[in-house]
Amino acid sequence: MLMKKNLFIFVILACSIPALAYVYGGTNFGYSGYPDPNCYLFDTSDSYQRDAYVRCINEYVENASNDIKRIKEKAAQAADDAERKLRFGY
Repeated sequence: MLMKKNLFIFVILACSIPALAYVYGGTNFGYSGYPDPNCYLFDTSDSYQRDAYVRCINEYVENASNDIKRIKEKAAQAADDAERKLRFGY
């Protein structure tokens, strides 16, 4: 019986390991909520400024995607922790 319980605990913990993955990349999180993009386009006829603006917006969107992944990971981890505490008492 103890062997089955230990095997069950091992399987549960092994399945929860992917939730501990780390998201590499930048972030947009600030101290006072989620910021707007800090990208400016003063002259739409200047190709260098347009390219810089597009790069800035692309970086903002990529960072936002990283932040969403981090939030989802934390939510999944919280759910896994709650389930483990309710099921096993720790």
